[in-house]
Amino acid sequence: KEEAVLTAVIAAALMEVLLHVPGILNAGFPGQLATATYLLTAVLIPGLVFGALYYLRGFRAAVLTHAASVVVIAMTLM
Repeated sequence: KEEAVLTAVIAAALMEVLLHVPGILNAGFPGQLATATYLLTAVLIPGLVFGALYYLRGFRAAVLTHAASVVVIAMTLM
């Protein structure tokens, strides 16, 4: 069971990266390192964290944490 959950969380995080790639490539980052860094810090790592939260604490905790992170990021960018 644990291996299946780990595989599912990793697969979901990688799918999220794939879904974000076209938009990120069009964003105009200055180089490959900047693009990869953004993908890692803004998409892959949060995807893994929210997947782990979903497994450990349930859907509600994952959704509320995700929503809170979006609010913090939006307020930071203002």
